Amino acid sequence: MVGFYFYHESNLDGKCRDINANSYRRVFQECINFKHDFYTPYKESQLAITGITRADIDRKAALLKDYYPRVDTLEKTHGIKSQAKLRPTVLEEFCGFLLKDIPEIQRLNLDFFNKGVFAGIVLDRGGNAKIKTKDIDFCIGKKFDVNIGEEQYPIIIPVIAIECKTYIDKTMLSEAQFTAQKMKQGSPNVKVYCISEQNQIDVDEIPTKGRTPLDQIFIIRGKPANPISNDAIFEFFNEVKIALERLSHESIRIEIGGILPD
Repeated sequence: MVGFYFYHESNLDGKCRDINANSYRRVFQECINFKHDFYTPYKESQLAITGITRADIDRKAALLKDYYPRVDTLEKTHGIKSQAKLRPTVLEEFCGFLLKDIPEIQRLNLDFFNKGVFAGIVLDRGGNAKIKTKDIDFCIGKKFDVNIGEEQYPIIIPVIAIECKTYIDKTMLSEAQFTAQKMKQGSPNVKVYCISEQNQIDVDEIPTKGRTPLDQIFIIRGKPANPISNDAIFEFFNEVKIALERLSHESIRIEIGGILPD
């Protein structure tokens, strides 16, 4: 069973603590009420869905659609700024709700992470091994203890790495590509995706698959006023599911014809 991945809940609790520390008692109570009235029922409903059929994924997407306006209202009512990253963590946490029941996650004993993911090994100035790590919005991977010389290091090997955005523009695309490049330097087989509510990249600025370290970019809303696309959510889910399934399938040697993979 996967561990803690309730990144939005942690962010929400942090905002409540900050408000309380600043002695805004009425706002603090409203924040507590929000969690009780809206977030907790949302979380419990997401966790109650354990299937991976198209109908199950559509139900998870419907819950997300209903919850987003609640967060919008909370942010606008209390002037919570974008720097607080309350809204982006909704999507980060949703990745956990969406992907938690893929059978390969349990069968391969994988877990969810967002900090300290392995990104390679280098030598420091003293000639000692130094583990490079990278924080990522959402990662499916596995933790190992690895011996290097006489030292033992805990490392998180990523299998799936996901950058989550409220919107993606040219600058954010560059940042996501940089993250993907770093991830693949340390773990060449990792699949790196970007999922965003909105797209603000011009058509002529979108790279082709062979010219970007990102494996795919998924846009789930399009415009701010548009509803979330069930098809886009399911396409993203299916992409990750297939990538995980390929981990455990026995490879078959190709004897004739083109043998390089797509």
